[in-house]
Amino acid sequence: IQAPSPQCNNGEEIKSITLKYIGGKCDQSSNTQEDVCEDFNGGLSDNAESRIVCISEEVKVIIDDVISVGELVEIPSASSDSLGDKIKCEISQNNERKQSLTIVTSGD
Repeated sequence: IQAPSPQCNNGEEIKSITLKYIGGKCDQSSNTQEDVCEDFNGGLSDNAESRIVCISEEVKVIIDDVISVGELVEIPSASSDSLGDKIKCEISQNNERKQSLTIVTSGD
């Protein structure tokens, strides 16, 4: 998953983010946040259907959806407020965990 724009830290509260699902392994992403992505079980296969589940810091599910390579994924806040300081997303294929991604959403 990669952000469509590298600039989002202008200090404002982030209420949602839109990411592009690119498949592949963590090192193929243009994500500039450090230590936020980890591959499991060989990483993602580009031709398999993927499921993404993202949770907020309050452990509320904010998205649970099936995605395909090239698709945009909008991650809204769990409430009417901001996304908080970070969200955690898990991507699985064939009911097997393939990738874990933590996204800093503090805006700082």
